[in-house]
Amino acid sequence: MNLHNIGVISRYEVKLLRRSWLFRIFAILALLGITLTILVQQTRILNQYGYTWNKMALSSQMPYLCIYFYNIVQSIIVIFLSGSFLKRDKKLDTAEVIYVRPMSNADYIIGKTWGVLRVFLTLNIVMLLITAFLNIFVNQSPFSAFPYIFYLLTISVPSLIFVLGLSFTLTCLLKNQAVTLIVMLGIIGVTFFYLDSTLNGVFDFFGINIPAIFSDAVGHPNIWLFLLQRTIFFLAGIGFISFTIALVKRLPHRPWKVIIVNIIGSIFLLAGCTAGLLYVMHFRHIDKVRDQYIATFNAYSSQGKVHILSDSITIEPQGRQLTAESALKIINHQSVKLDTIIFYLNPSLKVTSIESNGSPLSYTQDRQVVLVNKSIAPKEEIALNIKYQGSIDETICYTDVEKETFFDQKSPEQYFNYGKRYAYLEDKYLMLTPECLWYPVSLPPVNPQSPYNIGKNFTDYTLTVLYSGNGMVLSQGKDTITDGKITFINPTPLTGISLTIGDYEKKSVIADSTNFEVYYFRGHDFWIEAFSELTDTIPVLLQEKKEDLERNNGRDYPFSKIVLAETPISFATYIRNWKGYSEFVQPEIVFMPERLATINFDFKAVKKQIETWRNPNEASRTEEEKQAQVLDWFLWRIREEKTVEDGNWNNQVVNKRYINPMFFDYVNYIRSEDYPILDLAVNLMQTSSTEMRNWGNVINDKQRANLYLETKSFQQAAKDPELKPVIFYEMLKLKSNVMKNYIFSLVPEEEFNMFLKEFSLRHQFMEVPFEDLADAIEEEFDINLSDFIYKWYTEDHSPTVYIQNADANQVVVEDITRYQVKFKVNNPADVDAIITAQMQSGGGGGGRRGGGGSNQDLPYNYVIPAGTAQEIKIIVDDRPANLAINTNISHNLPTLYTFNFSKITTTTTDTTSGMFPANPEDFKPNPNEIIVDNEDPGFRIVMANTRTKLKDLFKKEEKDKYQNFYPWWVPSKWTAIAGDFCYGETINSAVCKRNGSGVNYVEWSAEIPRDGYYEVSIWNPKQQSFHFGGGRRRNNREERNQTYNLLFGAEKENITLDLLQEDAGWISVGNFYIPKGTAKITLTDKVSGNYVIADAVKFTLTNN
Repeated sequence: MNLHNIGVISRYEVKLLRRSWLFRIFAILALLGITLTILVQQTRILNQYGYTWNKMALSSQMPYLCIYFYNIVQSIIVIFLSGSFLKRDKKLDTAEVIYVRPMSNADYIIGKTWGVLRVFLTLNIVMLLITAFLNIFVNQSPFSAFPYIFYLLTISVPSLIFVLGLSFTLTCLLKNQAVTLIVMLGIIGVTFFYLDSTLNGVFDFFGINIPAIFSDAVGHPNIWLFLLQRTIFFLAGIGFISFTIALVKRLPHRPWKVIIVNIIGSIFLLAGCTAGLLYVMHFRHIDKVRDQYIATFNAYSSQGKVHILSDSITIEPQGRQLTAESALKIINHQSVKLDTIIFYLNPSLKVTSIESNGSPLSYTQDRQVVLVNKSIAPKEEIALNIKYQGSIDETICYTDVEKETFFDQKSPEQYFNYGKRYAYLEDKYLMLTPECLWYPVSLPPVNPQSPYNIGKNFTDYTLTVLYSGNGMVLSQGKDTITDGKITFINPTPLTGISLTIGDYEKKSVIADSTNFEVYYFRGHDFWIEAFSELTDTIPVLLQEKKEDLERNNGRDYPFSKIVLAETPISFATYIRNWKGYSEFVQPEIVFMPERLATINFDFKAVKKQIETWRNPNEASRTEEEKQAQVLDWFLWRIREEKTVEDGNWNNQVVNKRYINPMFFDYVNYIRSEDYPILDLAVNLMQTSSTEMRNWGNVINDKQRANLYLETKSFQQAAKDPELKPVIFYEMLKLKSNVMKNYIFSLVPEEEFNMFLKEFSLRHQFMEVPFEDLADAIEEEFDINLSDFIYKWYTEDHSPTVYIQNADANQVVVEDITRYQVKFKVNNPADVDAIITAQMQSGGGGGGRRGGGGSNQDLPYNYVIPAGTAQEIKIIVDDRPANLAINTNISHNLPTLYTFNFSKITTTTTDTTSGMFPANPEDFKPNPNEIIVDNEDPGFRIVMANTRTKLKDLFKKEEKDKYQNFYPWWVPSKWTAIAGDFCYGETINSAVCKRNGSGVNYVEWSAEIPRDGYYEVSIWNPKQQSFHFGGGRRRNNREERNQTYNLLFGAEKENITLDLLQEDAGWISVGNFYIPKGTAKITLTDKVSGNYVIADAVKFTLTNN
């Protein structure tokens, strides 16, 4: 191998590439395109309201996104250029000059490879320099040079070498540039769309789907694993380049050299495969260990456990090791003697001794289970002293989480993958939560065999940390520092404690005896200037927010401090159905993401929003008022129940930093072996409420939960591992509201809320059997809650509720005008229905469902017994504007009905109120009407065009039976949609699709009982305020014509309706003589608008 020859070839290749118009176009488009993308995605220039903060908050995000896009585009253009690397030399008559020179194939191929690398790396460096300029001078976000160099060498270079080597090799083997191009594009497409996360990203040669973002506090989440994955393609690329050297046919071509080159190539390719195997085996080992931990949890799940009354922990961190001692006081609450005492401890922490009253005890350690060979009688108390040391195995965390979720490398944040760390025990940072079992506990943190059968152990904790470093130590309780010892004493029993040590700075204020503290990494003080004018008023503002929380939750904040602590970006946790909250929320502490990246909160941009979105009639705000609102918006991130994921408002998830567990889950515990989910339900019952207005889409997580309960019980849902946490959370709220509404149908709301608050206060920080709560309710209100809870938990289907004759009348008694609102409800099912009704007083409106009104009255709750019809009458003082009825858990879709009372002209003397029996016969259909809805058997869809387009292969299959309707995003196939603008007695739905050629159609068939004249009507599913054209009606003429084909015996009729110009609801298309038999109406997808929508048709017998 001659370096001079390699240099000559590389310089020649550089000149050819620079003269190539294809490369010039690529270079210009890459520079402009990626620069524009960065300006849009990562700067405030084109996005001043701060939706880019989650892409620019960290010092590694800007260089990573630059490499992300460049690497993809680079790989594609390299395929086009490298595919012609031999043909081009022949075309330019330079091949003979090169081939006759005394140089080897290795010189020639390596020279060409180095030339290509030089050009593309130069362009990459230029792109990174532009990004660095934007990073420093435009964005003013944190800058570090290391990520720029790191990503260039570990992401861009291995990808480039791999694509080059593979393209060269395939060109030599296939000997056809076009075929090579197709094959390589296919490899890229399959890898990008299908194999991106297969086997944890082992095939991801782009390097964009594996954890790569650096934390300022702890660095890369797993740098050695990352480098191992990148080594796969670096070595494989060199191997392919070696094969190319052997495949190029030139004279003289010595056979022994070809063999040597092939051996070298095979060695490199085998080394790359070995790196890939090691990468995959790393995850297989974790999976195997998790299975062992799960088996161990299950093996001891049914054995009796002790209760820990107090635990005094002394811990000394020593780099990646720790030494600790727990002085415990335990009691046996079981009714039987326990021969063995069971504790749970991280399997990498090894117990060195266990003593009781100075006497050593024998023990065994089975992975995470410590078995102490000592018996304990019922109600007996024992003092134990356990010493242990070692490291922390993060694999023990979240063993109840599904395997696919646990190993999922993808992040909700677009483009970025932060990795998943569940605990930190390192020189520069320590973070331990109860999930990682860093101290002995008597109850396991999870129960994989029966997830909801998890108890709570309220324990008096005292923590002493032996630490003399420069970092700050954070835990629950009041801290006292003396001679290298930091002691935390908790005034109340807790379910668990956490420990964090890091290079923190601290800000704190005291408001009404509550400490408000913020721990942030040194240098991460970017947020302080956002509150520069609130120095004097911030205690008052924080106190107001605390009081808002207490008012919303109906109880006082139970702890003495509220802490927001910054954590590394890679710290991860999960919302689990059985728990209802995440490890981000601990007693007294909310762990916030590094530089608030994942919650996408940009203080400067939020302030800009407040300034820009001000009401024009509103007086100009002072700087202090603006900053106060910024604070309010920021604190909303821990007060909101749900949050948006990845900037998509339709993709809402349970907020992992929702602070409510501090008021309920960490304070009270209702224990029930028969109904283990009851504790969560009772907690939610005190905060959630029945929704009485439609907000946004009909098909949402709440409705998905309702649809699930149509055919399954709550008991089944609690054991369903495939049920998404956000849907289960909505189901939990629905069930909690049903329980509350049942009680409120029998007891005034204020009385029960006061009772529950007092009961919770009396039993704070202790375990309470459900029977005690049920007995207290029965004693106070004479309600047998136990019988209701059994049905509430086990009923595997829901009722169907019919509502009709909603009306409002004036009631005049002795010159006093009041109002009576009444309606009828029918529940033909074999299970009870619980409905909630609420009036709004004020203005009015028109329509079957809708909005309006201003003042809401308290809701009224009614239990509609199975198989009965009821008439409900409500007397109110103020004129009702509308009546909202929520059928709660039912077959109804949507579950919320709103009836507007625009005019109230009738007067009655009926002053009765309450629920009265009604005749179910009143709900039978009109015998002179035949209605065929899209939900009926007489409706069918005919799809003639079943061809699948290439883009459809990459679409995710919709799992929901019904979809929300968006006029700007209409499906290409007939799709069921749901909305209150659609027809339906209980299910308001229709079907729609994008316009077509007319070969796809729907058909309504009705059996006409006798000859006669019938009025034929079409239901027009149009909203009152908005039409399906995508906005309010404009002045210019718009059309959306649909042609209905009527077939009555031998008679055919075509009728065209402009649904935009027609009113919503039933549209009469005329009277027709229809003979006895089958009448059909068809509607094709050939329409004038961009979509077609089909709902219901009606035949009404007339005398004409």
